[in-house]
Amino acid sequence: MDFLVFKYDGISRMKVLIFDPSGCEKVPPCFVTKNAISARQMKEESIDISSNCANLPMKTPEARRKAWKQRDGRKIANISSSCSPSKSSGDSKSSEEHESHSVPSYILPRCTSLTNVQKKQLKEKVGAICSEIPIYVCVMKKSNVSTIHQSMRFSGAYSEAYLPFEGRTLMLHRHGKSWEVMCRIQVRRGHRNFQNLCKGWKRFARDNNLRVGDLCLFELLKTKNYTMNVHIVREK
Repeated sequence: MDFLVFKYDGISRMKVLIFDPSGCEKVPPCFVTKNAISARQMKEESIDISSNCANLPMKTPEARRKAWKQRDGRKIANISSSCSPSKSSGDSKSSEEHESHSVPSYILPRCTSLTNVQKKQLKEKVGAICSEIPIYVCVMKKSNVSTIHQSMRFSGAYSEAYLPFEGRTLMLHRHGKSWEVMCRIQVRRGHRNFQNLCKGWKRFARDNNLRVGDLCLFELLKTKNYTMNVHIVREK
């Protein structure tokens, strides 16, 4: 590592010499002063100063190592503080980037419209659940609760991210009871594949008295594989 030698010239100025680890002086490539001096004068001055280095109060190797550690610690602290999201207006871009990469609290299918009352109820319910995995929210339709072949589909984005399998049984829990429901992947040409709750879903819908307009919140559990808690917000 480079080291610097400072020499006070007696008129409120200091001369600085830079030396590399081998002890050779490093001369800046574009060093220009108002009163330029010749290369010979620079050499003579450097020799004169370097010859008096023994008289300067130099630190011991142990003290130098301690100083470098302190400097590195300050650098790491500065980097950490600069990378953390700032609340000041000047760092609004960093905060926006941080929020854009954060995980959403819940996921709604496209083209889903909620009333103001439903939005408020959904926000309160999701806040009370506090799930680490985004909650999938679906508004019940006729195809979910009142047709002969009832089923419930998850969006393609949610299926790819959190249900990456071709077909298996999911356990749905609500109020201390459990239902086994078959979850199968549905392939669509030119579109994202999605997971579909089929066999066993009709029984779940009947036992829980699901109606058109009800909100179903599917909470995928992180501690239990292929298990979901289902929360229902009734349509009033």
